[in-house]
Amino acid sequence: MTLIAQPLPSGFRPYAWAPSSAEVAARHGLRPEQILRFDQNTPTLPGVPRVPLAPSFARLNEYPDGTYRELREAAASYCGVEANQVVVGAGADELISLCARTYLGPGLRAAVSPPTYGLYRIVTELEGAEVVEEPDAAAVIWVCNPNNPTGELREPADLAALARAHPDAIVVVDEAYFEFADVTCVPLLAEQPNVIVLRTLSKAFGLASLRVGYAIAAPAVAAELELRRAPASVSGPAARIAAAALREPRIDVADTVAERERVRGALVGAGHDCPESAGNFVFVRTAEPLGERLEQQGLVVRRFLEGIRITLRRPRENDVLLA
Repeated sequence: MTLIAQPLPSGFRPYAWAPSSAEVAARHGLRPEQILRFDQNTPTLPGVPRVPLAPSFARLNEYPDGTYRELREAAASYCGVEANQVVVGAGADELISLCARTYLGPGLRAAVSPPTYGLYRIVTELEGAEVVEEPDAAAVIWVCNPNNPTGELREPADLAALARAHPDAIVVVDEAYFEFADVTCVPLLAEQPNVIVLRTLSKAFGLASLRVGYAIAAPAVAAELELRRAPASVSGPAARIAAAALREPRIDVADTVAERERVRGALVGAGHDCPESAGNFVFVRTAEPLGERLEQQGLVVRRFLEGIRITLRRPRENDVLLA
């Protein structure tokens, strides 16, 4: 028997996971404990669950509530919308794939403005659609706001104008780093039903391992996403912990924002091209192999063709990189 997989697009590049700290250490003759990760865009310390863990794990033999009513209601309250506007997924990544599955296919186009999050290109190509940079004639327009990796922030009025100019396209605004910018497109949904906003608990909430995200959309759009959503992809314990975190958000991004400005100021003062950022990271534009040189010292940053992205850690750890 010959098993034939569906062909991938020419030049397709899958998502590339960063090497582990052990692999980086072995590569450069270092000990794993000498490695500092500045490449994950997650907090240095994990979020603290706001529910008793024992009850959350007491029913591991049962499937979770597939409607995720508790989680949807908590997310709706956090965002100031109705529960029927919220769609739950296993991290924002699953929701990015869900948007592509719902609105893309062969013969269609999706607009991606690099440098940005690479998953937009990947899911577009997996659905057989074409990746373009200009939004004209695109079925989906991907916008990361604040943008990963540059940290650029676009104002909601700008994105509202984009949605109005392309009424037949879905404008997906990925707000994974919303809490660090405090600027959101959620209020646009009342008048711009072709906008979908994505959120995650992986960043400011410090719950990346739970893999919980949610989309906010107009009710009709949310219903279309819900029809195509994978059944019960978020575990019961993860859904309970995430719902509690959204009901009583105890996140403090002030220190991260202050550290972002301090680190950026130091980099600019040292002569680096480091634009303003609205995320929990800064971006250094460079054509030099700066990322490789830092890794040799055990300092792992995220590398892009256009430069390097540096996740903010605690001040004393950031000072190691700045030294």
